[in-house]
Amino acid sequence: MSGQYNVKKGMKYADNGSGMKYSPRNFVILVLLFAIVPSGFARVEPAAARVPDGYIETAGIRSRISDDWLTGDPVSIVLREPVEVIDGSGNRARIDARRLDQLVDIRIEPLGSAGVQGHWILSRSLEDGAYLSITLYPLDNPAVYVRIRPENRDGSGSRSRLDIVAWNSRFAASIPIALSFSHCLTASLEALITVSRTAVPWRVFYPDTDLSMPVSSAADRVRSLLATLVYLEDGAFDDKGNPVHISDGSPQTLEELRAACNAEQACMEAINRAELAGGVNCAGFAKWLVDGIIWPAAGSRLFINALNTRTSSPETGFTEHWIERRDIFFALDWTRNLSSAVVSQRRKLTILPSESGTDVTVSPLAGVRGYQKDVGYTATELLPLLYWLAVHEGGHLYLGAISRERGEPRLREYHHIAAFFPWFDDTGRFHLAVFESARETAMDTFVSSNADAWIHLVRLRLPGDGLFEP
Repeated sequence: MSGQYNVKKGMKYADNGSGMKYSPRNFVILVLLFAIVPSGFARVEPAAARVPDGYIETAGIRSRISDDWLTGDPVSIVLREPVEVIDGSGNRARIDARRLDQLVDIRIEPLGSAGVQGHWILSRSLEDGAYLSITLYPLDNPAVYVRIRPENRDGSGSRSRLDIVAWNSRFAASIPIALSFSHCLTASLEALITVSRTAVPWRVFYPDTDLSMPVSSAADRVRSLLATLVYLEDGAFDDKGNPVHISDGSPQTLEELRAACNAEQACMEAINRAELAGGVNCAGFAKWLVDGIIWPAAGSRLFINALNTRTSSPETGFTEHWIERRDIFFALDWTRNLSSAVVSQRRKLTILPSESGTDVTVSPLAGVRGYQKDVGYTATELLPLLYWLAVHEGGHLYLGAISRERGEPRLREYHHIAAFFPWFDDTGRFHLAVFESARETAMDTFVSSNADAWIHLVRLRLPGDGLFEP
């Protein structure tokens, strides 16, 4: 990179309603004519439902121990000592019963499985012996599982109800399946899939890990460069990679970068070794990330002014008066312009944000509000939603424009940007990296600190492994 300092990552966008101004306002979308990929983002077609790799089936073992462990008196079952059982195929499992207040969980854990994968749990009432639910784990992920409930508490009835649960949200809610609960006690996962494949989104249990490789490598690359950035309000890198101020394009100075370090030792040492790239806020950091997609393919970075133009933000006669004073749509416009610039670069065409298809608008979760136009999702929906997106359209990073109602008068302000990198490793385990203003944030911390906010997402297709270079 050229410039006085080697600019790497960005700081946080001011969340103080300071009314910073950005110009120009006329709509300009940067078009780079060096595309290497013909489409804006890839879509993954659903594969045929199947049992996930590595899953150890316990249906044969459950058939052997059903009378003693599954259908017998739960008061006597809870007193049993754990046992190990082997089926006709040589699969072994450990069976035990655990009391939880007035419930008993009969657990069947296949030996040799990866973590919780293949674990099967029957919950019953100790008070009247009623069947409450079956929980099974197709993957080694305790947060994503199948739950089956009976039509009647005694297990009778010709049908059962099936949920797919992810982080306490549901991809499928109370889907009727053509198996009685008594049959489900000894049914294989394959049998459950067979009777419900058209109604239940089983696809969430077998992600394509190859599609995740660009995301995991990009997240690692971002982590490796975080120490070269410092938070600087109004900071970003321009189209030549120089650290500047967003508001007027003026260069960042060594003195203000030293002040931004706030005497933090690692930051000051980076400056002294000439390894500090520059300062960024949350918007500058998001641009830095997207320049990592654009620059290796096109040899140029994005113009700041092109990102600060109005998109199809939800303006009204009431908000028009406040747009310039409080810049209420800044983060929404910035993220939409970034994502459409990536699509434009790939397609060798000028693609407007409204035509780019980069807004995330799916609502795969049951029992929640789901996507709200121009506003997005609640923070509590994000983790299962990003899991679903990683399964169905792997290979993307997502930028979130965070908004709250605040100020006087009360208006929704899109005041902050975060970046989400969801992926699956080679074993199928899910990972999610969250970055804000050149710092990594734990997802539970992000959710708790944004419990009152909404997050609008745009998708950005990452280039192949090793081709992302901020």
